Amino acid sequence: MKNILHGNGSLGRKIQYLLLMTLFVVQSTLSFAQNRTVTGVVVDEKDEPIIGANVTVKGTAKGTITDLDGKFVLSAPKSAKLLEVSFIGYNTQTVTITDKTLQIKLSESAIALDEVVAIGYGSAKKGNVTGAIAKVNAEKLEDRASTNIASSLQFPLLIPIGLTMSYKI
Repeated sequence: MKNILHGNGSLGRKIQYLLLMTLFVVQSTLSFAQNRTVTGVVVDEKDEPIIGANVTVKGTAKGTITDLDGKFVLSAPKSAKLLEVSFIGYNTQTVTITDKTLQIKLSESAIALDEVVAIGYGSAKKGNVTGAIAKVNAEKLEDRASTNIASSLQFPLLIPIGLTMSYKI
C-alpha cells in the first residue's frame, strides 16, 4: 500500500492524480459558495411598504425587487458591503449590509411629478426629452368612440405622428 501511494507504478500516479483532482473540485466548490442571504423591508416616510422597489448589490448586476409587503431576500457575495435601493419618485439610498434584517426608509424625491415625462420605454425629466410631447387628459379620451385604449391614442389626438423621441442622459 505504501508503494502505491508514493507513486511506484502507474496505479500510484493515477491515485495521486485522482486525489489532486478531488481536492481541486472540493476547493473550487467552497470558494464559489461564498454567498450570504440579505433580507430586509423597504418603507416610505409613513412606514408604508414600497412595492416593487429595486434592491441591488452595489457594483454588481445582482438584484431583486420588493414584494407586496415591501420585503426582499437577496443572495449577495460575502465580499459585498453595500446595497442600493431605488424607486421612482424616491431618492436612491445606499445602505450597509448586515447579518440582521435591514429596515430601509426611502424619502420622497424633490422632483415634482409634473417634471417627469412617461416615455414609451421608461421615464425621464421633462428638460431631458427632445421631441414632441403630447398631453392627454380624460376629456379628450371621453369624446372618442373607441373600444380599446390603443385606438383612442391615435391620430388626430396625438400630433405629430411618427416623430421619434429621445432623451439626454
